[in-house]
Formats: sequence, C-alpha cells, structure tokens
Amino acid sequence: MLIAYREPFDPFSVKSRTVSADMTLRQMAEAVPVPPDFWEYGIAVVDGDVTRDFDQVPDGQNISLHLRPMGGGGEGGKNGLALVASIALLGGVGFISGGGLQTALGFGSAFAQG
Repeated sequence: MLIAYREPFDPFSVKSRTVSADMTLRQMAEAVPVPPDFWEYGIAVVDGDVTRDFDQVPDGQNISLHLRPMGGGGEGGKNGLALVASIALLGGVGFISGGGLQTALGFGSAFAQG
C-alpha cells in the first residue's frame, strides 16, 4: 500500500512511503510525520467513514488522516463564521482593489480618457 503525504508547512511537496496492507491506522500514521497533538485531536477517514479508532486494520481503499482545526473560540474550537467571513473579506478586498466595485457601480474606467 502506498501512502502519500505532505510535510508540515510545505504544501507543494508530495512525498510517499510504502507500507504493509495489514498495518493498523496507528502504524500507518506513525510511518509519516504527524503533528504531536494528532493522537489527541486527529481523525482517520476510511472510504468516507470517520473514525478515531487508530488500532483497527482498515479494510477500505481510500484512507486519509486529518487534524481538526484547533484554537480560538471559548471551547477550544474554531469559529466557523469568522473563518467564512475572513475568506469573503479577502475576496471582497481583491474585487474592490481591482476596480470591480467602481465598474459595477457604473463609474467607468479609473483611467483618464483623452
């Protein structure tokens, strides 16, 4: 079985490692670099089913390991609305700074004519 992974903070380099198909999810996760808090907050997805039982031998074909977003919020979770709002704000700033708002309001080109 082939495991593909990315190093932390290097999203563009994909690396791979070969593991035995009879390994547990825990053994598979230990074969690649996982963050130290993965065992407390991480999840495994086996053919679309989420599990935290890392001691099972998965029978699925598609296995992925994920670390839930952490920090922020009063109960240790992220504020989903704030995340969506910040992404929308970034898109809006790009639209406005690119002259999209001026054109949408009918003010024409930002450049002098003549």
